Amino acid sequence: MLTREGFLTGFVCVGMPRTAAELTLLFERGSELPADRSVLLRYDGPDYEPSINGAFDPGATVCWCNGVTGGAIADAVEAGDTSVASIGAATRAGTGCGGCKMRIGEVLERFATVGSTP
Repeated sequence: MLTREGFLTGFVCVGMPRTAAELTLLFERGSELPADRSVLLRYDGPDYEPSINGAFDPGATVCWCNGVTGGAIADAVEAGDTSVASIGAATRAGTGCGGCKMRIGEVLERFATVGSTP
């Protein structure tokens, strides 16, 4: 990673899709890097391992490649999108590396079984 004044100016990431996706978002958005930059290199970052609510928390990032939150997926489900493919079409979640498709499925399953907002 190359940084200047707390912002990412360049990076190379091989073999860590979650880290690559997060770095891409930070770079494209011009967002400031976290104070503890090691979070980007660990698989135990703030919402990587789901807490009690995990992907069902509206603010939790479900799709790192496209920055899609649980709340955005919930909105798409409420608008009638009921498959991983239709969620992808509506939000772009799951259309990057595809690593989040299982989490999208979990959100959809929760809607189907509980019938409530994640």
